[in-house]
Amino acid sequence: MYTILIWGTGHLYNANLNLIKLYEVRGDFQVIGVTSNDANMKKWVDGYRFVGKSELRGLNFDFCFVTTADFESVKHEAVLYGIDAYKLIPIRILSIPYISFEKYVLLKQSNLSILASNCWAGICYHYLGLKFLSPTINMFFGRKDFNKFLTNLEYYLSLSIESAGNRYEEDIQRYYPVGKLGDLSLYFNHYESFGEAKRCWERRKTRINKNNLLLITSTTSFEEAK
Repeated sequence: MYTILIWGTGHLYNANLNLIKLYEVRGDFQVIGVTSNDANMKKWVDGYRFVGKSELRGLNFDFCFVTTADFESVKHEAVLYGIDAYKLIPIRILSIPYISFEKYVLLKQSNLSILASNCWAGICYHYLGLKFLSPTINMFFGRKDFNKFLTNLEYYLSLSIESAGNRYEEDIQRYYPVGKLGDLSLYFNHYESFGEAKRCWERRKTRINKNNLLLITSTTSFEEAK
């Protein structure tokens, strides 16, 4: 049985407490303690031992449910206490229909790389609290370019992205950087600068697990035209 630390005692904790208890009754995991920044917290919270932040270093547990809205800030703070970011899980995963905690852990351990033609990969990774094991985050391809990318993946991943200027999009009313990857166009519509987009692409492409790929594509009028 997995052992769980809960991080946070605010609104999200209260909203999900019954769900956490249900999973415990089912035998999916056992909560070994709750931690938060609340200095006035008593020794026990809803039947769980309260663990002060000073006690976190060296505490043994398998995973930590983050029951605060700012998941990223918890990741940064957890590192200070020697907690591996891999152990952190957003509490929202417990409310995903038809998923068991065991299935989620198997997904987490599988090191799935999602290659998507649009922002879906990033949304999925973010929602599930998984590490970005793909460079196709916060950007999109045209449909034809994405198909070419997939059919010659090794070649395109060996190339370095070059700047192709900026593109204005009416829907978001701003310019964003465009990159060229050989003969492909990459539209980084969630980045402020080409330099930032390139750094993220180059870093994340080294993480691809080619033995476990999920390929996702879609079409829009703009993508069809490309």
